[in-house]
Order: sequence, then C-alpha cells, then structure tokens
Amino acid sequence: MNKALSPGRVPELAAAFAEEERNGLALIFKVRSIALLLIGIYLAIQFWSIPLIWAAAEILIFFLIGLAQYRLAASSRAASWHKYLFITLDCLFLAFVLVVPNPLIEDAWPGPIFLRGESFMWFLILVSLTALSYAPWLVLWSAVAASVSYFIGVAWILSQPGSFIDTGATDITSPQPLAARLDILLDPFFVDLQTRIQSAIVLLIAAGILAVVVLRSRRLVARQASAARERANLARYFSPNMVAELSQTSQPLGAGRTQKAAVLFADIVGFTAMCQDFTPPQILDLLRNYHGRMQQAVFAHQGTLDKYIGDAAMATFGTPATGPDDATRALTCAYAMVAAVASWNTERAAAGQPPVEVAVGIHYGPVVLGNIGGEGRLEFAVLGDTVNVASRLEDMTRELGARILVSGDLIAEIEMENGGDRPGFAGLVQGPSRAVRGREGLVELWLLPKDETPTLAFDQPANGV
Repeated sequence: MNKALSPGRVPELAAAFAEEERNGLALIFKVRSIALLLIGIYLAIQFWSIPLIWAAAEILIFFLIGLAQYRLAASSRAASWHKYLFITLDCLFLAFVLVVPNPLIEDAWPGPIFLRGESFMWFLILVSLTALSYAPWLVLWSAVAASVSYFIGVAWILSQPGSFIDTGATDITSPQPLAARLDILLDPFFVDLQTRIQSAIVLLIAAGILAVVVLRSRRLVARQASAARERANLARYFSPNMVAELSQTSQPLGAGRTQKAAVLFADIVGFTAMCQDFTPPQILDLLRNYHGRMQQAVFAHQGTLDKYIGDAAMATFGTPATGPDDATRALTCAYAMVAAVASWNTERAAAGQPPVEVAVGIHYGPVVLGNIGGEGRLEFAVLGDTVNVASRLEDMTRELGARILVSGDLIAEIEMENGGDRPGFAGLVQGPSRAVRGREGLVELWLLPKDETPTLAFDQPANGV
C-alpha cells in the first residue's frame, strides 16, 4: 500500500479506523457474552453432578471484565492503552481459572493434572476475539499476554510440593528406558513443560497470522477508501457512467491523442453589467446556482464538464472516450440548459430577482486531449480548432439573436448518428453562414432564436433535467 494512503497519513481514514476499533470492542463484548453463555450451558450439562457455583462466579467475572471494557470504550475517558489492559486482565484471570482447583470440591486433583489435556486452547477464544477489534497489535499482544499469564500459572504449580519436570521423559532420543519414561509421564505430579511451550508457540504463530489478516483487511479498506476519493474527484468533472468507466480502465488520461468530439460553451448574457448592480456575495450565489444547473444538465447527458471560466462553462461530449451519439447528446444538453435557466427564472421572478439569460454555442470536430501544465500541477485539457470555433459561436449568439448557435458540422454528425435523420429539435432553424474569427471560409450555422421555446420532439434521457 502506498505510504501516502496509509491510515496514519490520512486523518479521515485514521479516524474511521479508530471508530471501527471502538465498534469492534462493542462487538467483542456481544460475542464474548454469547460465548460465556454457551460455556455455562456446556458446564451445566457436562458437570451437573458437582457444585457449579465456583464456575458460575468465574463466568460472571469474565462478563464483568467485558462489560467494564465496553462501558469505558463508549465513554469519553477511554484511552488507547485501556484495551491492552483489559486483554491482560482477561488472560491473567483465565490462567487463574485453568490452574486453581474448585475449592468447593473435596479431594481435588494435584495441580499438575490441571495442565494436562488441551486446557491451553481456551486462550484461543480470547485471541480470536481481539481480531474483531481491527487492531493487529492488540491481536499480537493478546497472544503474548496469554502465554505469559499461562506460564505464571505453570510456575505457580511447579512451586507446589511434589511438582516436578523432567525433560528427558518427553525426549524420544533420551537414553532412559521406555518404562521409566512412561512412569514419569503418568505421575500426577509431573509437569510436561515441553508440551506447554509448544502450545504457546502455536498460539503465537496463530496470533501472528490473525494479525496479518487484520492488517490486510485494514489495507484493503484503505485502498477502497482511496478509490472512493478518486471516484469522488472524478465525479466533479465527469458524469457518473463515465466515472465508472474511468475507474475501471488502466489507460492514463494524460496520453495525448486526437479524436472527434462535440464542444459546448455556455455563459450568462450581460453578466458583466449584472455584476455592477450586485454585491460580491450576490455574484457568488448567482454563479453557484447557475453553474449547478449547467453541471446537472451536462452530467445528465453523459458529458464531461471541462472547466468554468467566470460565468462560462465548457463541456465536451465524446471525451475521454467517444460514443455513438456525442453530437446528439451535446445539442440535447443545450436545450436542457436553456430549459433549466427558464425554470430558474420563474423562481427568480417570484423572489423579485432579475431574469438570467444563457447563450450556448456548440461545434463538432477533431480535438486534442492530454495533460498540460508543469509537474506541480497538471490539467487534463481539450484543445484545438473545434474548441475555438465553439467559443466563437457562443459569442455570436448576441449578434444573431440566438439562444443556441451550432455549426453545420454538428448537425451533419447528428444526422449521421441517427441514420440520416435529424431528431426533432423544436425551433432550430438554419441561419446564415458566417466567417468565424481565426478560421478560413464560412461556417454553416443553425440556431434556436431567443423567442423560441426549447422543446424536444423525442424522449429525454431517463436522468435528464
């Protein structure tokens, strides 16, 4: 995992993991409570003929330790070291339970007998529970605390009269006769230290594996969070379906290339004059409302919002990947923009505010795509003559009295996309061909006059505006 994306370097991610660790402690309390209940039922069935008050008291103490940890974790007094303290208390008390005989039972067995069998495996429950905390270091600490606590119990038993160890009895290479070794192994006061050490080693290895699993889970969450942030950043510029495509591709956006696309410019007519009558907060509020409606229209028609330039918005259709209906969607988006502003003006009139007039220019043709800028700041840009012509067409809307002004190249592409037909863009008429600054020859123009209502004679996209 990239160090820059590690939880410690991303405050929001670190806070999320801290919160998840707290939630994990709550889950641990619930799971251990269920486990204690099941253990109690097992003891009641297995040892129904002996007093179980001692065992019930031990289970109650385990429950109270978990409850105290849960309550403290939910309070404002919780500290990171508290969870290590409680797992240590759990391990110490479990070691006590495993090596101290029930005082209510007469003729108790010798202490070393309690070390026989697989009593050590009960520590696996405590270690497994810590994996729910999402804290790999806590998992490792639980295994260490369990091993140390258990061997404190072993040491206590070895201190009792009669207890002894004999490493030769469990050594298959020992020269001692087999019968002698069997006598030692069957002696109720013999402590098989070698087997106890092996159990602790196995527990430490298992805890290490669990810690790695928890760490991998944290890294997976970190990568998913990083991917979510990247998708959120992409969503600021591309439509949702385009974000999904970009997030799945391994090809860099910055690879320079030329392809055809529709380029749209939209801005507010007379914005400079309006600014003279507005305060700065009013201007910013106007732009936020305006750009929000433009963005909604662009994204609803699977366009790419290239940039804002003051009150102007530049959008492209067919970038970064071309589609079968880029030109059609571009003009449909222009109609949606004009309709959105008309609806907004109704709201503004009700609030006693002056109307806003939008002008849109669109051209279709080859564009150059790629990253521009220095190493410190890159921008994915769409450049070329098509962009310049679209901008000039938007400027010419004032001269021609048009709400929308598009090139003949765009209309020709729309007809090609629709099998030779041109969808019913109500009110769109062919205008006079004009020279466009910076380009040789005349450009065929089509326009939607200001006095025309922008309606479509075909269905809008399901997520249209």
